[in-house]
Amino acid sequence: MSPVNKILAEYPKLDSTHGPKDRETVLSCLYEAMRNDIPGDIVEMGCHVGNMTICLLGMVKELGADKKVYGVDAFQGLPDKTAPDLTNDNCNRVDGGLKCSRKQLVENITGFDAGLMDKLVILEGLFSEVTGYPDQVCFAFFDGDLYESIKDSFDIIYPRVSPGGIICVHDYSNCHYPGVRAITDKYMSGKNDVCTIKSGVLIINKEGQNAGV
Repeated sequence: MSPVNKILAEYPKLDSTHGPKDRETVLSCLYEAMRNDIPGDIVEMGCHVGNMTICLLGMVKELGADKKVYGVDAFQGLPDKTAPDLTNDNCNRVDGGLKCSRKQLVENITGFDAGLMDKLVILEGLFSEVTGYPDQVCFAFFDGDLYESIKDSFDIIYPRVSPGGIICVHDYSNCHYPGVRAITDKYMSGKNDVCTIKSGVLIINKEGQNAGV
């Protein structure tokens, strides 16, 4: 059984924010980056309850890799929407929604496998204000949901991604979060990286490398 399939089969699904296809896509990209020995650590911009965090940690464990997973979250729920985030529907994501405490995140992970915490670095605060990001990144998962959060993710993390590294942007194709696509397209305009969409997730291969997923 491949590491991706093992994690999908054995690791818990903690909430409904990431479907099976989301998890498979993100894990496949992470596996490819690690299999290609791309230098750097792993960063998740927006952890919530740890639904994807636990999968990223699982890949590090399954491959026995000397890497850390940096989980970045303010643990205050979603910030205020800005104009690019507004929609005309009744989307249930409201300001302050998706709130989860740091304590709950840790308990969710340790409740499954306490040893995973050895590979986790939690950076608590707004993306633009926290310090301690890794100097090099082999893989990043952007899950900030809103325009400004995704903008901060790109501004902070994109320059740190090693050549051949991969960024996955969640909710890129989700009509409830128009700000995600708006800032992603704006930021990536004119860059030579290979971008593909799989299961609604935008996959960015830094400097033209192919993710092979």
